[in-house]
Amino acid sequence: MPANAFSTLKIIRLMLRENGIQKVASNWLSDQETSILELFIVEAELRSFPEESLMVLPRLEALSLIAGSLTRLPIISGLARLRYVQIEASSLINMGTGNFLGLPFLEQLHITGSPKMQKLDVGTIQDLPRLFLLNFTDCGITWMHPRAFARLPSLIELSLVGNKLADASNIGGAIRDLTSLTTIRLDRNELEFINEATFVDIPSLRHVYLSANKISDIRRGAFHRMPNLKSIDISKNQVRHIHPESFTPVRDNNLEELWLSENSIDNAMTIRLILDMFPKLRFLDVSRNQLQDIIYGSVQGHSRLEMLYLEHNKLQRVGRETFTAMPMLRELRLSNNSLSNYLAIPLWNLPMLKGLDISFNKFDKLERRMLATLPSLRRFDISHNIVSSLDPTTFIDTPNLEHVNISHNNIDSINSLTLSHLYHLYEFDASYNKLNQFVGGMPRAIEYLYLSHNKIMSLPSDSSTDLHLPALKLLDVSDNGIHRVPSNSLTALNLLRWLYLGGNSMQQLDNGAFSGLNQLEILTLNDNKLLTIHPNTFKELPLLNELNLKGNRLEILEPSLLANNEKLKKLDVSHNRLTEIHESYFSINKELEELSISHNSLSEFPSSLAANPNLKILDLRNNEIKQMKSGMVSSMPYLKELYLSENNLNILNEGAFQQLPNLTILEMEGNNLNTLPSYGIQSLPNLMVVKMARNKLVSLPSAAMVNLPMLQIVELQQNQLNEIASDAFVGIPNLVMMNLSHNYLNGMEKSGLNNLRNLEVLDLSHNKLKQITTRSIQNMHSLIMLKLDNNRLCNIVGSPFEGMSRLRVLSLRDNKMTSLSESTFNSIKPTISRLDVDGNPVHCACNMKWLQSWLRTTADSFGPRCTDGTLLREMPFTSKHCDEKESNNIEENIPGCEIESVPVGNANTVTSNKVTTWTNSDESDKNKPLPEETDYFYDDVVDLNDKTELQRGYSTEKTLSTISPAILSHYVPGDTPTLYASSRPNSSSSYTDDHSVQSNAGGTAYTFFGVPIPPLSLNNIWGQSKGTGKRLKDSRRNSLPKRTSTVDQDSFTPILPGTNGYRPMMTTPDNNFFGEDVENEDDVENIYRNASASNKIIGSGSPPRYQFSSTTESPYRYDRFSSSDLSFSKFVNITTRDSLFESATINSIIRPTVKPSITNNQQQTLASATTLQSDDSANQSEISLVQLSTVVCSQWDPRRRARRPNNSANLPPSRIRPPQQRRRRRPVRPQRSPKRSTCPRHRR
Repeated sequence: MPANAFSTLKIIRLMLRENGIQKVASNWLSDQETSILELFIVEAELRSFPEESLMVLPRLEALSLIAGSLTRLPIISGLARLRYVQIEASSLINMGTGNFLGLPFLEQLHITGSPKMQKLDVGTIQDLPRLFLLNFTDCGITWMHPRAFARLPSLIELSLVGNKLADASNIGGAIRDLTSLTTIRLDRNELEFINEATFVDIPSLRHVYLSANKISDIRRGAFHRMPNLKSIDISKNQVRHIHPESFTPVRDNNLEELWLSENSIDNAMTIRLILDMFPKLRFLDVSRNQLQDIIYGSVQGHSRLEMLYLEHNKLQRVGRETFTAMPMLRELRLSNNSLSNYLAIPLWNLPMLKGLDISFNKFDKLERRMLATLPSLRRFDISHNIVSSLDPTTFIDTPNLEHVNISHNNIDSINSLTLSHLYHLYEFDASYNKLNQFVGGMPRAIEYLYLSHNKIMSLPSDSSTDLHLPALKLLDVSDNGIHRVPSNSLTALNLLRWLYLGGNSMQQLDNGAFSGLNQLEILTLNDNKLLTIHPNTFKELPLLNELNLKGNRLEILEPSLLANNEKLKKLDVSHNRLTEIHESYFSINKELEELSISHNSLSEFPSSLAANPNLKILDLRNNEIKQMKSGMVSSMPYLKELYLSENNLNILNEGAFQQLPNLTILEMEGNNLNTLPSYGIQSLPNLMVVKMARNKLVSLPSAAMVNLPMLQIVELQQNQLNEIASDAFVGIPNLVMMNLSHNYLNGMEKSGLNNLRNLEVLDLSHNKLKQITTRSIQNMHSLIMLKLDNNRLCNIVGSPFEGMSRLRVLSLRDNKMTSLSESTFNSIKPTISRLDVDGNPVHCACNMKWLQSWLRTTADSFGPRCTDGTLLREMPFTSKHCDEKESNNIEENIPGCEIESVPVGNANTVTSNKVTTWTNSDESDKNKPLPEETDYFYDDVVDLNDKTELQRGYSTEKTLSTISPAILSHYVPGDTPTLYASSRPNSSSSYTDDHSVQSNAGGTAYTFFGVPIPPLSLNNIWGQSKGTGKRLKDSRRNSLPKRTSTVDQDSFTPILPGTNGYRPMMTTPDNNFFGEDVENEDDVENIYRNASASNKIIGSGSPPRYQFSSTTESPYRYDRFSSSDLSFSKFVNITTRDSLFESATINSIIRPTVKPSITNNQQQTLASATTLQSDDSANQSEISLVQLSTVVCSQWDPRRRARRPNNSANLPPSRIRPPQQRRRRRPVRPQRSPKRSTCPRHRR
């Protein structure tokens, strides 16, 4: 980075990311002394950073420095306004003791990802009055001085996760004087013991996390005088023994939550010891240990315990009434053990127990005495056992049951009196049993009834009362042996909304079969044997939304069958025997959006579909349709996906797909099309995918595909193409993938492919190409993968690969080439990842030594064989022999091609002038693609960057296509140098409003705080991008709220590296921020509790380069209870987890801050420098820095009054509204100053 790099700008936030910068000048930030508030640097190769270069930035408030090769930290002492510091340097060895002095406003300090920094000396962090979060994650620390931290009065949380600490005593001594510390995290270290006096006299400490260590013993006096300690996590260790006096004195033990899961506890008396030590304990998790026996008295007696988890042990013997004298116990989990009826039942006497889980055991029968002493039981799960009989009196003593799960057993019958008295029962699951008749005597309050995968042969008749269930909402009797639905048998189910009857043996549906189901929304009748359906069968279903008739034997549908179902949106009649669709069949169903008639015998395109303007997905695959006439689908303006594959289409008229502005996918594979007329596919503004493989196309005429601005994929493989007109593709600027394999093409010079300048993947394998010349692919400079294998190539003329700096994979295998000239491949040597020339009859002469050298450095290919069968890589070429031939100008007799002669000067048969060795150098590593960039054509991985430890901080917020990354994720940094500086736009940024990501050929899919950065346009191929966030109950994703603060509101918004981009830092830790990471208070946990290996505050390491949404997977999530463990979530103790909720709120990475003022900033500009890697990173950076002269400047009015900050973080959890109920705040729009801009002359 040169000196005075930004002298013409006034920058507020500067981001430099992956530009290949190795060093910066000492005065590189000259002229920015009074403007820069935040500096964000992500440069893996940065090794030299002048120590005093930041001292000229007195207004700096946030610093993020991620550099893989940096060994020393820059001096930041004395930067009085600094509030946030994040440093990640894998080569950092020592921080020094004076690096963090004179920082009165510093609130967060993150030193992460530095495995060579082995110790923290005395006074490493001291005299920081406002520091509340100190994070040393994944730093390789093995030792710390007892006085490493001094005079940190506001420190609330200390993280030492992922280090190599083996002695906990030093840690306890180091934190003893931290008077405000509430949380310490020591997960993923190498602690083996918790010795005496490790944690002593730390009254403020509330939460200790010690998971994933090697702790085997907690010794006497390990925790002494810790009156406010509330929770300890010692899960995933090797604990076998806990000393009875490890927590002293007992009167001060106020511990409420203890996690001991995944340890080696094999003696139940350890549980007795824990219960005696902690009289106020409310939650105890001893799951996934080695317990085999629980004798009488070992788990007996505790007045406060509310939840006890013992699942995933090896329990076989449990004494009679083992679980007694625990009046507050509300949830007991004993699943995944070996408990059986041979035990002395009852095992418990728990008057307040609400939830009992004994699933995945070996119980073979259910009887009354098993549950006799559980009068308050509401949720009972005995699924996945071997129960074969159910005593009618089993539930006689548990009248409050609400949920009963007896699925996956061997029960063949249930007495009608078994459940009749359970007036509160709302959910009953008896699926996957051997029931031979419908369960009678169900309580009238039942709402959800699951009886699938049994042997039920019939439903109760209309005279029976077994189906008089007025509250029933869901009935699942799928996959049984039901033959018919009697008329009026379901009349009493007037609230039924979901009815599943698929997988039965019904042959007909009678009139009145579904009468009375006025609220029914979803009806599935798939995979039956239906031959006929009475015209009035669905007449009384006015709210029917989805109907599934797939996999039956229907030959005809009556015209009036769906006449009364105006709300129908999804209809599936695929896999039947339909030969025609009546012209008036869908005339009433105006709201129909998805229709599947695939795998039938239709001979004509259904003309009745013209009456459905709202149709979005139409599937007509595997029929016998012969023709697509003009205007057949023109009346469907909202159609997005049209599937016509595997039909008998032989004619495609011009204009067949007109007036479809929303069409995105068009599939016509496996037909008999022999020609595609001019303007056959034209003027479809949103079309992204065209698939016409496996047809009989002979040629592509002029204007075959015209005016398709969003088209990205064309598949024409397995046709008979021998000619492509030079203007076959017109107005297709964004095409990135073309598959023309398995055709009869014999030349490319005059084809229309040369106009496809943005093509990235081109497959021409299995054709009849004889040679490749410079003219063949001269304009395809964006190619990433080129397949030319299995052709008749004999030579490569000229330099066809010149200018293809992005080419990573080139396949020339199984052709007829006898020699490969080194000069042909010189231009792609630095960037090529895989060159496949196997299967060519190579003449092993000296001019092939360059290829031999390269083959010997790669392990993914054996390379071609010589004419005598010897592998080229094993041929003994001697330098002396080759040098003699060159000095004497002796030309080797190399067999030539059997086709037309080639000029010697350009042919690849010429002996190279100088034999050189081609080896993989470090320079070629800079442009290596991701593994998924080559998975589409190769099973093995092409890994172009094996410096994984240097990739921390990679983050991309580009919204790319949702097509599989194995096909289209070919964008590699280093292709286009980009440097963008702009003022903050007045309109709402992409962080403000939720909206669907739209592809725009001329727009931008990647922004930096609302400022557009030119992206690679690969958006929304399969529809809206899908995120990786957790799906909430209301079908929304738990993703990062898209909002940010304005500069004049909170002075700065520090950028935090997440797993999918850089997210703005909000100045107030309100519940809007906290709500993005958890669903509700029940799912709260600390910010470091992450299942991934990285487990860091700032992110979880280097993410995949291509994410298809703006969703960010936060490291702050609650995974204390797995999904399988949450089956009793209804009875989770909310009070018990309040402390966790409070802790997670405190531990939020964002804290309330004091708003500094902004003065004398007539030009406040947001700058982002992203110069992508190339062969010469230095030159690339210089080029992009020159582009700064084209920035757009505007002025901000600092007089704008900021909005009042949200203080919801200070409210109790009960008063915080869920994220989905909160209104978004509209960002404050800065006013233009009337003064004239002082920026360099340019257009605004």
